[in-house]
Amino acid sequence: MPTRFHRLRALIVAAVGLLVLGALGTRLYWLQILRHEELKKLAIRQIGRRVALPAHRGMITDCNGNVLAHTVARRLVAMDPKAVIEIEERRAKQKLPSSKAAMVRLLADHLALPRAEIEAKLSRDGRWVVLARKVPEDT
Repeated sequence: MPTRFHRLRALIVAAVGLLVLGALGTRLYWLQILRHEELKKLAIRQIGRRVALPAHRGMITDCNGNVLAHTVARRLVAMDPKAVIEIEERRAKQKLPSSKAAMVRLLADHLALPRAEIEAKLSRDGRWVVLARKVPEDT
């Protein structure tokens, strides 16, 4: 039969258990609700990062080690004609000379294309115009 001491002890254990559960619930609420955004940013900063690893294809050789095929890196050169127009408008507002001719001359020299062709492509409507394909990396 439970005595008064046993009931008191059970009541104290239950009260301590409720206090611990209440403290734990309060701590969880504070971490998950009140500090959610701050802790989320911290976690992303600590573990979330992207690392670009350039993957190079290997050469294909025959059984004697003669190279049958290898990778040659090529690039695509494109420009946004609307961006060129916006730059020219900004330069005109600031009363600066046009930079389009110098840009066309530089592109023509490096890409070995006629200046008229580059100017025609840059005068088109729309976004992104391909100026040259399969351009070597060193160019």
